[in-house]
Amino acid sequence: MQVDGVQEGTATLSWSNLTVTVTDVKGNDRHILKGVDGYVEPNHMMAIMGPSGCGKTTLLDTLAGRLAHTARHTGDIRVNGHKSQLSYGRSAYVTQDDVLIGTLTVYETIFYSAKLRLPQSMPGAEKEQIVRDVIAELGLESTSDTYIGTWHLRGVSGGQRRRVSIGCELVTSPKLIFLDEPTSGLDSAAAVIHQPSSEVFALFDKLCLLSDGHVVYFGAANRAIDFFAEAGLPVPSNRNPADHFLHAINRDFLESDDVEKNIAALVTQYKASRIAAHVKDHVKELEDNPAKEYTAGAGQPNWLYQTSVLTYRTFLNNLRNVGVFWMRLAMYVMLCLGVAFVYFQLGDAWKDVYSRAALLFFVVAFLTFMSIAAFPAFTEDMKVFIRERLNGYYGVSQFTVSNTLASLPFIFLIAVISSVCVYFIASLRMDGESVVYFILDLFISLVVVESLMMAIAPLVPHYLMGIAAGAGIMGLFMIVCGFFQPLDSMPGPVLRYPLSYLSYHTYAFTGFMENEFKGTSGWGCAPAADGVPPPDCSVDGAVVLNYYEIMNIDKWVCLAILIGMAAFYRTIFFLTLKWKERAITVDTLFSNLDIDLDNYRRAPATLKQEVSGDVLATVEKLANAGALKKWGAALSDLPERRSVMLGELRLVGVKQPEKIAQLSVRNDAAFLFSVVGTTSVAAVVLGQLPGDWGFFSSYLIGGISLVVLAIGSINPGILHVVFPDYKQRVVAHEAAHFLAGYLLRVPVANYSLMLGKEHTDLVEAKLQKRLIEGSLEPAQVDQLSVIAMAGATAEAMKFEEVIGQNADFFDLQRIMSRQQPKLNNTQQQNQTRWASYQAASLLRTYSKEYEALQEAMARGAGVVDCIKAIEAA
Repeated sequence: MQVDGVQEGTATLSWSNLTVTVTDVKGNDRHILKGVDGYVEPNHMMAIMGPSGCGKTTLLDTLAGRLAHTARHTGDIRVNGHKSQLSYGRSAYVTQDDVLIGTLTVYETIFYSAKLRLPQSMPGAEKEQIVRDVIAELGLESTSDTYIGTWHLRGVSGGQRRRVSIGCELVTSPKLIFLDEPTSGLDSAAAVIHQPSSEVFALFDKLCLLSDGHVVYFGAANRAIDFFAEAGLPVPSNRNPADHFLHAINRDFLESDDVEKNIAALVTQYKASRIAAHVKDHVKELEDNPAKEYTAGAGQPNWLYQTSVLTYRTFLNNLRNVGVFWMRLAMYVMLCLGVAFVYFQLGDAWKDVYSRAALLFFVVAFLTFMSIAAFPAFTEDMKVFIRERLNGYYGVSQFTVSNTLASLPFIFLIAVISSVCVYFIASLRMDGESVVYFILDLFISLVVVESLMMAIAPLVPHYLMGIAAGAGIMGLFMIVCGFFQPLDSMPGPVLRYPLSYLSYHTYAFTGFMENEFKGTSGWGCAPAADGVPPPDCSVDGAVVLNYYEIMNIDKWVCLAILIGMAAFYRTIFFLTLKWKERAITVDTLFSNLDIDLDNYRRAPATLKQEVSGDVLATVEKLANAGALKKWGAALSDLPERRSVMLGELRLVGVKQPEKIAQLSVRNDAAFLFSVVGTTSVAAVVLGQLPGDWGFFSSYLIGGISLVVLAIGSINPGILHVVFPDYKQRVVAHEAAHFLAGYLLRVPVANYSLMLGKEHTDLVEAKLQKRLIEGSLEPAQVDQLSVIAMAGATAEAMKFEEVIGQNADFFDLQRIMSRQQPKLNNTQQQNQTRWASYQAASLLRTYSKEYEALQEAMARGAGVVDCIKAIEAA
């Protein structure tokens, strides 16, 4: 059976009881969405409307799977009735801000989006036709060859930029598209109060009206007028209905008390209406009758193709953007000409030796420092990357490599022109190898600076902070490069080691000095004490290098070190982006796991198996992301069954192994003797009272004794109060079950340390069903036996007597009874000892994890926090 409206190759999105919560700086939870229900069906357009801050963007982000990792959501989101995300190319998201490359034309912007996302096997002519069709559909034909626009290029209007942003997502023909304020050109409440227009509003099939996180109305857009009229808020004649709806619930445009009354009336009426009931019923129908799940269609292009496309697009942007390289080139030329004429035609006297060294330091320090000017342009590239990355265009590695390749030709051009200006006008060492090396040294130094700024970019929230950080780092590097103070004369702990070795200036300056002086002769001598150089005195280049205490490193080795630094900084950039991406992904997955576990705990028995699949799928995603390195770590090491002697159990820390799997009566006996003994003494004492008081008091105490015994038989948890070590025992016991399950790939759904309600629930609905209805394989019996015996074994390793193993032993008996072939009594005894031995070995091997888990459980941490404690140990 298929629900009406759910067709083959289409997408139906539904959500139920959706709540989104964020925690403020004071640690207080604030609900952004509060129990929202709704659905979107194929061939329908739905508008989410409401005043500023009502939760529109949050709802879109939650449905699209883009919710910030600082927020948590509960509830159910389904695509075609399944808990899954749409496959590649089937959904798209257009954000509020139009982050586009301003130097590209409208056609180029959409065309590069198509090349990056459409299958590589698709012919180029077909891609071009798709792009032309999208441009025509959006009414952009007259501006297809117009630039998007920058500070120096006149571009399209704001509305046209909005349509270009939408066009970039339409090239993949998504079955579901999210648009955040697609028609709004204003901001905040004033923007939405005037949007959408009556013409635009008439296009919507469904309307979801939000206020303060509540649904005010969800249903057919053309029936909202009747709904508001029934609530006592009719739409005035000749007024845009959308304006009226928003005006009625917007605190910015009416008196606060009036708005609160309107909102309360509308929310109450909606919740009690047949419309809300129909929404819930339809969402349930979609869930109960799921359509065909989406499978991945034709994939995106391969890594090499995407990198080549990105490289060309970035090169084109660099070529057209005056502020990225061309203004820098003009600045370099003017500065180099000024510097060269200050040091015009240097000779070989000692004062010229100093001037040459000063000139080389200036080139290393200040010409490379000017590369910071490219940082603002790079942050703009980062914004485009973030938008495209979130929409699945390409990965971090493609962006890193393409940005590097596209910038190298321009940096090399700057290095060549700057070097020629300085080198020949200042008359530096005239031989071919020295000229080539000078150009290469400056070129690689410029690349190192740009790489350093790339590494800083993901760590700062604003480009001004990045410029400040980069300037500070390079200023420190200048000081320790060996020009102002010889390296061997610097204080050792910090400046000499390690800063001078981390400074790229050290190797660039060393290379320049080696290139200029090594292997030369005929340099004037240093002045004598009277300030006059000795006559007819000359020294070779080695003396000059020794005077400046230049490190004895070959210039080509210095160049190789600089290349390594450039690669290192770009690798740092790549790893930082991947780490941030992974951190967001992991936080989101942990949040999803919390939701899945909550859904599992609340699910009826008939749905446990389906929901447990969601839990296990999320756990596996976390494991694949590298967040759960200890998940299932002990499963592969679980040995085959064998006979285990009692002495072996003592060797692994079990104090009295002979008492393992023996039913404990300590609790019942202690409770009986405590109650009977206490009440008997009280009856004897009170019986000495004079007259009828003594007679009635004895009977009263006897009655109390019977009542307490009756309550104790119904709720055995009361008896545990008499044991001071009870809490410690329970924590050790339940933590052992938890850890054993986690290490053997059986996650925990919930646990309790409450008196009389001590338990650890596992998420394994399939095994539970087989325990009740079918049989278990020996490997499954082994896995569950170790988990079942872990609690009693943990007690036996800490205490002389085990008092909490009765339930564990019954669970073990139930597990062993389901094995095929059946186990006889001797085999069951061996299985019990073997499971206890493996549990003890596991707890000893993972003792740090066990201690961390006990601490977390003792303070009442949730299941997800307990998992984090295990992983962090």
